[in-house]
Amino acid sequence: MVHALMKPNRLTYLFTLAAAVFAAAGCGWMPKVKVPFTGGTPAEKDPKVSFDVRQPLAYGHTLELAVYRNLLFPSRVFQGSVMVDQKGNIQFKSAGVVHAGGRSAYQAVKAIEAAFSREYGDSTVTVQLFSIEDVPLVAITGAVRSPGVIQWFDHMNADSALPYVGSRTSHGDARAVHVTRDGARRFYAHSGGVELKAGDIVKFSSDI
Repeated sequence: MVHALMKPNRLTYLFTLAAAVFAAAGCGWMPKVKVPFTGGTPAEKDPKVSFDVRQPLAYGHTLELAVYRNLLFPSRVFQGSVMVDQKGNIQFKSAGVVHAGGRSAYQAVKAIEAAFSREYGDSTVTVQLFSIEDVPLVAITGAVRSPGVIQWFDHMNADSALPYVGSRTSHGDARAVHVTRDGARRFYAHSGGVELKAGDIVKFSSDI
């Protein structure tokens, strides 16, 4: 009998307590829970600008890239889009600020590699640049006259890319290349033997 009488009173108490809590919240005096800030600096508005591989990077240029460590067993430490801000900088949460304004795409890639190398204490960092402002790209390095970043096109291979960086600087019978894709470097005995994809890094051998 006692229990039967207590149940309605207990329910009434709970409803009253809940109403008081909601009313207190509405008055604004409830204690606030501090949520740790986990994001980075809010990005600037990304304007649509033109890009030409022959011109230096400038404000608004957006780079799509990936950063890898270790060429034999690659580990991806970053992938995404980054923009050159109004100060000519690119902001990375882990690697800090990299100045890219006024630099060529190739020079910017080298600067980004250096920043991540410092961050991780690892000299095997590789940056694969897929595009800038949706212009697909490949990087040509090694024994060539003008190493750099060039625009990728359908059915491109190392031989068809070579005229855009001058020519080989190695002796005449050198044909081999290394192609880095998805962070892994692969050897090809003949430079025309592999069709390239946007983001590839082609390194021409100097003596093979």
